[in-house]
Amino acid sequence: MLAFPKYESYKDSGVDWLGEIPNHWSVKAIKYTSSVNPSGDRAQKDEQVTFLPMEAVLANGEYDVSKVDSRHIFPVSLTEFKQGDVLLAKITPCFENGKGAFLEKLSTDKGIGSTEFHVFRVHKNQLGSRFLYYVIHNQAFRSFAKVFMEGTAGQKRVTTPFISNTKIPIPSLEEQRRIVDFLDRKTAEIDQAIAQKQRL
Repeated sequence: MLAFPKYESYKDSGVDWLGEIPNHWSVKAIKYTSSVNPSGDRAQKDEQVTFLPMEAVLANGEYDVSKVDSRHIFPVSLTEFKQGDVLLAKITPCFENGKGAFLEKLSTDKGIGSTEFHVFRVHKNQLGSRFLYYVIHNQAFRSFAKVFMEGTAGQKRVTTPFISNTKIPIPSLEEQRRIVDFLDRKTAEIDQAIAQKQRL
């Protein structure tokens, strides 16, 4: 069983959903570590883009990149993103179910998808994309954000101001890489166990 090494000392993060964090970590609002729903660097109308409707993104972070077409085929109003961005569903029940992805394997440099996605483009001197994905995919984070969703029943959403101002833990980039490596291994171990159980 994999176990991440325990740190020597911890402190109160001052963030309700986060609790205690290692003493040398900091916390920052997402808006200071990433561009949230960036509007620049849009695809040209004849540029090939990967299309990701909500049903193409799964709760385990996997996504279907088989649909590729010219940008002008799709409505202008759809959400645009690019290779390396992080997606998070903002509408109920997709948000609560954990629909989101780290887009490291798009079929094209840029993509387009559901208007019900938040897009995060990290500031690489502060944050790793895959680390951010794990943070916002965390059940504690999603349970906390669920309380602040806005809208009517069945149409509630996590708003851009809320997500932008939510504070997250910030280890060093090297620690982020170690944590991501650990979580990748742990996730693979769990997936393997589930696959084996399904075969049985």
